[in-house]
Amino acid sequence: MINLPDFTGIIKKVPELRLKDLHGDINLIGSDVVTKTNYAQPAFGDVKNILTEYVVLPLGIDVVHEKAQLVKSVLLCGPRGCGKTVLVQALAHETGAMLMDLTATNIVGRYPGKAGLNMLTHLVMKVGRLLQPTIVMIDAADKMFLKKVPKTDKSDPRRLKKEMPRMLKNIVPEDRILFIGITNAPWNCDVKSLASVYQKILMIQRPTFGARADLWRQLITKNGGKLTPRLDLSGLARISDGFTTGHISSVVCQVVTEQRLSKQDKTPLTSSEFVVPLSKLEPIYREEEEALKTWFQKTPIMKKKAKLIEEELEAQGLKGKQAKKNEAESSKSKKGKKKKKK
Repeated sequence: MINLPDFTGIIKKVPELRLKDLHGDINLIGSDVVTKTNYAQPAFGDVKNILTEYVVLPLGIDVVHEKAQLVKSVLLCGPRGCGKTVLVQALAHETGAMLMDLTATNIVGRYPGKAGLNMLTHLVMKVGRLLQPTIVMIDAADKMFLKKVPKTDKSDPRRLKKEMPRMLKNIVPEDRILFIGITNAPWNCDVKSLASVYQKILMIQRPTFGARADLWRQLITKNGGKLTPRLDLSGLARISDGFTTGHISSVVCQVVTEQRLSKQDKTPLTSSEFVVPLSKLEPIYREEEEALKTWFQKTPIMKKKAKLIEEELEAQGLKGKQAKKNEAESSKSKKGKKKKKK
């Protein structure tokens, strides 16, 4: 028998959180912005839909798991506070999966030495199979492939670097075990290293203007706040540009308290009340966002997509040139016929 107390802190309690509880829209204009250097990126709603196909259906339904492509690992990358961790928790709840946390900071000091590491990986796979479906979460996944670990980092983040591929290799079609990596700084390591371990790489961006306006509305009303003309949601959406879902959620929780709700009938909520707590938070700067997009475009799937888009655009260009040529020839032909009639 396996002594589960040895797994204290590794097996996590899954909160009652559903995907529908996570606010985020889909990208409705993505196809209108595709060029050689500008790719339509999925919005948070699109990521939820993709994860439903990759994770929820295969892990939660035996028939789908048997017939669908075997996905062993997924990497979620995006700025801090964009909802990566809560997504993993929601996926575990939706599928009824056991959630393990193999983040370096969570296993530091546990199962020391080579023998201990072998025991850890053995237990992960054995317990994962016994209690499947199982989701294994690894936060700060990029640190596993750092070329040089900072001296201040005592968590030994590269500890599972060699073991991770072995665990993935041992997953067979009958297993409902999925590894999900999380990172907000994937550019710290080599793209090939992460791509060699994670089959699917998904990027989560900060919310757009429309998504932020909807987010303010949903979170304020969910917490009991009333919407009045004094509450300018468009203004809040504008000033919260650069902030993530986590930032906005934190601000709403700070402002829409029970004490404030008891006064809102006489003194309605105003936009200015949310400005001060929002100003104390650090936004996602353009440089960080651009670094993430640049890194993401270097991933194998995006390189393949870029090639397909380039081929499609070239084909459209050739079609356009051919159409103009045909039009010119047709025009010459018509002029020639008119001269003959004369």
